[in-house]
Amino acid sequence: MTKPKYTQQELEQLYAIALRDGWDQLEQSERLAVGRYCRKQGLQRPGVTPSVAAQPVQAETGDRKPAEPEPLASPLPDPTETKPVESEARTVEKDEDLALLRSVRFIADWPADIHVKPARPESKWSKPAKALRRFEGRIAVIGENMERRAALNLKQRILHGGIKAFTPKGAYRVEVAPDHRHDGKWIVCAQYPGDNPKTTKRPR
Repeated sequence: MTKPKYTQQELEQLYAIALRDGWDQLEQSERLAVGRYCRKQGLQRPGVTPSVAAQPVQAETGDRKPAEPEPLASPLPDPTETKPVESEARTVEKDEDLALLRSVRFIADWPADIHVKPARPESKWSKPAKALRRFEGRIAVIGENMERRAALNLKQRILHGGIKAFTPKGAYRVEVAPDHRHDGKWIVCAQYPGDNPKTTKRPR
């Protein structure tokens, strides 16, 4: 099967150009294509308007005279007649419209399955930090059974804003202590003092 010279979208665009700028703005091949398109779609070809049918004469009653039929609408000039070119800009605009139309494929609506960036998974510290804020002023163990170096490292990371969940820097009080449940190990305790005067931050 031979591929149509013009797509449905191009025919719609050409039809719109003919309505806006006049039938003579189309090339011969474009006029033929638009004419077939109009017949297929049941549309009136641009530049052609049907004549108004004469109204039937009413029967004479009494002194009333028969109604005169309305005059026929003046026929428009033959759209195929050559007219002076309005301006070069019109032609350039039409060519540019067609070029732009061929460069994309328009669709009626956004696809239902558009890609959505997945939410970033929470870190292991998101819930502990949120719990301390929710229960402001209370002290909680956030790390246990840790080596002393690891416990001290965690403390420093929290105090200096190295863990995003515990930001802003200095908002939490953090301390390290021996882990009495695990011999030779350490725990890390933290507190969110907030603005409570009864829970002052320990000076650093």
